[in-house]
Amino acid sequence: MINKYVFFILSSVICQSLTYGILSGNSGGNILLFVSQGFFLTSAFYLLMAWMKNKAVRMCHVIILIKLNISTAIAFLCFYLSIYFIPASISSLIEAAAGPLWGVIIGYLFSTRDISIKSLLLTFVIFISSMVVLFIENSGKFLLNDGIGIMLSLAAALGATLIAFSSKNSEEIGLSAVSILGYRFHFTWVLSLIIYQQVSGEVLLTSFKWEYFALAFVGITLPMYFLQIGMQRVHPLVTMVCFSFVPVITYLFESLFGKELNFVVLGLLLLSLILAVIQIKRML
Repeated sequence: MINKYVFFILSSVICQSLTYGILSGNSGGNILLFVSQGFFLTSAFYLLMAWMKNKAVRMCHVIILIKLNISTAIAFLCFYLSIYFIPASISSLIEAAAGPLWGVIIGYLFSTRDISIKSLLLTFVIFISSMVVLFIENSGKFLLNDGIGIMLSLAAALGATLIAFSSKNSEEIGLSAVSILGYRFHFTWVLSLIIYQQVSGEVLLTSFKWEYFALAFVGITLPMYFLQIGMQRVHPLVTMVCFSFVPVITYLFESLFGKELNFVVLGLLLLSLILAVIQIKRML
């Protein structure tokens, strides 16, 4: 029987994929503004919830919150910046390909588990699929921006993997979900705000966009709660399986919002999804 908390993670996947589909291809400034504004509002919302529920943070929680802040900033900043350079569906596919590999490497570093040649081969096939999709989407071209987007996606996959492992450990020391959500995004919104101000020369208060408020609630605040609840109660690799669906769902949302639906690309994304699920299941 499927753990009911898996459905929390899948709900988060759908909400986030919707946001990625909307933001895909936006200017870098708009994306940074959304990230800084969205994660600031999310932090404030969950800090208020933690205060109302009297959820205190103890000294023993500080180290893991710092680790979560660092890994969260790597995951979300790199991913959101990547979708300025390459489509969100391709970025999430690269992340889905690299995530299991990072999981294998981290598992090897912190245990006696060997790195499987089959896992490396499957990861390579999924990565090649993402390159083919990118090549098709660019009408047979490969540009410098594509390389930047790929590197950012690989870094985002590392951050996401670190989040999954850290979140699983957090429940063991009694750190509540609302406390984590209230404190884990501070590095993310502060860094994105600093970069945004350097790029645009504007400050957040003068460039606040109300339309991002609703999008941030649907795409960050709500799914982050679903995700945090799920990650604390299921195996980290199960979380990766759920997030393997992001490229396909994001591509469908991109098509819904104006991108022409290419069935060859959709087929490659579905193939990559199947391979990713097979690979992650082998690691369970």
